[in-house]
Amino acid sequence: MKAPSKTTALVASVSRLVHTERYTDRQNLTTLFNRYVDKTDVFSWNSVIADLARSGDSAEALRAFSSMRKLSLYPTRSSFPCAIKACSSLLDIFSGKQTHQQAFVFGYQSDIFVSSALIVMYSTCGQLKDARQVFDEIPNRNIVSWTSMIRGYDLNGNALDAVSLFKDLLVEENDNGVRRDYYDDAAMLLDSMSMVSVISACSRVSAKGLTES
Repeated sequence: MKAPSKTTALVASVSRLVHTERYTDRQNLTTLFNRYVDKTDVFSWNSVIADLARSGDSAEALRAFSSMRKLSLYPTRSSFPCAIKACSSLLDIFSGKQTHQQAFVFGYQSDIFVSSALIVMYSTCGQLKDARQVFDEIPNRNIVSWTSMIRGYDLNGNALDAVSLFKDLLVEENDNGVRRDYYDDAAMLLDSMSMVSVISACSRVSAKGLTES
């Protein structure tokens, strides 16, 4: 895999500027990309797709990902999470499954960030069976993947499953340790998000018990 080009850094810089300044249109970034960037540079495509997804232009992010693939470029591990996030935002399960298939073909399905994005996408689209299958197939889960699945259950009202999985997380953490990928602050945030989902799930379980008693 070739190294990122100089134009990649240029696109990334303008991308960050446009995102930081919260411009409502993407004209500056699009013009720059169309005029100056080598369309065969996958790293430049990744920068554009990521910026569009972060700024909420999910449809454009997906179109950019599709355009990159039509050029027969080989995506990197960084190409998929933002494209999958765009599918989640659009509740586009069809495109989500297509992107999942491509991630599988290129050998990135087991990547922790790709798989976690897939869990979120399937959960957001109400496909918990598919989300759990992705989760179960992750060889080395970290706090991101555990939190994604727990929140997925909570999002879909599966309170008992959310609590049960959180208990499994505690056992796994005590026995083997759960990978945090050296980002302690992010791990603490994700732990907090897990707890919010679990507390929400416990509240629903408790409320259901009071209703049925």
